[in-house]
Parts: sequence; C-alpha cells; structure tokens
Amino acid sequence: MYRRDNNSNLVEKEDNSDDMPVYGLPGYRFYVFHYVGLICLVTSLFFTTAIFVLIFKNVKTIFKSQIGERLIFYMAVFDFGYCTVHLADHIYMLIVKNHPPDMFCAAIGFLLNEFVVGQCLVVIFTAVNAFYMVVKEKRIKLGKYDWRLHIVAFGLPLIICCAIASIRHWGRSGAWCFLDNRRPYSKILQTVIAVFFVLIFVLISILYSLSWIKIKKISRNLNKILTSSQEKYHKTAKIMMLFVISFIAQWWSFMIYAAYGMYRTQPFLIVLLSVIFSNLGGIFNFITNAFVKRNNVKISSSVSKSN
Repeated sequence: MYRRDNNSNLVEKEDNSDDMPVYGLPGYRFYVFHYVGLICLVTSLFFTTAIFVLIFKNVKTIFKSQIGERLIFYMAVFDFGYCTVHLADHIYMLIVKNHPPDMFCAAIGFLLNEFVVGQCLVVIFTAVNAFYMVVKEKRIKLGKYDWRLHIVAFGLPLIICCAIASIRHWGRSGAWCFLDNRRPYSKILQTVIAVFFVLIFVLISILYSLSWIKIKKISRNLNKILTSSQEKYHKTAKIMMLFVISFIAQWWSFMIYAAYGMYRTQPFLIVLLSVIFSNLGGIFNFITNAFVKRNNVKISSSVSKSN
C-alpha cells in the first residue's frame, strides 16, 4: 500500500496491518467461509494420504509404476502441499480474526500458486498426451524419472512465483493469502490468472472432446480390428482423460470465481462454492485412482521405461 509523504511523494507504507479488510467480518460469513474451508481441506488431506498408502503398498518406488499411478502420485503431491499450506492460512485467520503477517502471508500465496499452477500443467500434459496417443498412437516421452514433466510442472510455476515475488505482489487478498490487493498491479495479475484458468478449461475441454470422439469413432468401426498396441494406447488415453474430468470437477467453481472477479465483486455463493470444490482435490484424485485400479491398465516395462 502507498501513501503521500510530507513532500507529496508516493511512498510505501511500513505497516499495512489494517489496510485490507478481512472478508466476511463483521458477520457470520467469515466463520462459514473458514470452517467450510477447514472441513474440506482436512477431508482432502485424508484421501490424499490414503492415495500415498495405496500406491506405496504395492511398489517401492513410484518411477516403476505405470503412467496412470505416477500421474496420480504427482497430483496428490501438489494437492497435499496445497491443502497443508491453505490449512495454515485458514487456521490463523480463524484464531486471530485477521490476515497473517505480510511475510508469512506472502509465503503462503507463493506456495499456493506453485501447487495450483503445477497441478494445472500436469493436467494439460495428460490431456495433450491422451490426444496424442489416440491420434498418433504414440506417447509423449517424459525422460528418465519423468524429468521433463518435473521441469515444467515444478520449474515453470516457480519462475512465475519468483517473478511476482520480485514485485512484492503476494500477500493479503481479503479472503485468503494470494495476490495482495493493496498492490498497484494486483488487478492486472488477477485478470491474467482468470484468463489463464479460462484458457486451460477451454484447451483441456477441446482435447478431451476430440480424444473421446476419436475413440468412439474407432470403437464403432466394426470392420477395423484394433491391434494390441492400439488397444493399449486407447485404454491409457481413457485413463488420462479421467484426470481431466477430476481437474474440471475440482476447479470449475474457481474458474467462475476468477472470471466473475474480472468485472465485479463475487457474491458469497460463488466464493463458497469455490472454497468447497477447490479444496476437495484429494477426493477427486482418490476417485480417479480407484478407476485406474479398476481398469488395471497393463503397460509393458519397455514402454514404461521409454517415458
């Protein structure tokens, strides 16, 4: 936040503690907002932990698992980090009835963006890979230990977070710690994030639709007998598309929240829906994991190593 000094120069305030009103205070909405968030986050953490237990119950190292299980593991890692950090945010605000200190709040916003954007990039990969497997009957190679995916999913969000941190725009949003609404470019960054989410939803929806149409078209062609390789790629593509469905289920409400916020202040119902669904990622990932186990996609070790 900025103020005018005695010489009418614009300078940054040293103490911003009272500049940002806390969302929902005074009134009951503050407690509904944060208690619902806590319940959803704890539930998500429970199911995310269950995913880790189920995965490592059968394998000693994740990199020897099939592609579906590896993607579930990466999504669970992002969701675990997101839930843990966001829990600290909700708990602090419930106890103190105020935002966390600026440095702590900035760190929370930094980490939340890292986990959310990383999850988005993993889902984009699954959508693109599913489409590529159906159309080209090939798979995008991830390299040893999936290093290419790690660089994109962890490295790119880190660069974005550091860039925003360099202009000190992580902090108090009013409802939680994310983009600091006291900063001069916060509205621009909020618009960029909203557009980013809308574009992701459009992209993965198009890829999902094209992949599903292609699979259905081939399935209805009774005169064509699929080879074992084709059948394997199509089954794996179907599993990949489950991640897209899971992502949409988790983030559709936040996409509406972000898009709505470009024009006006979001009504409480939209805010509450965003809190509920975006904080239940562990449940959606657990359901996806159940489908992966049920379909029991068999991928040969040679193909697995080539990824």
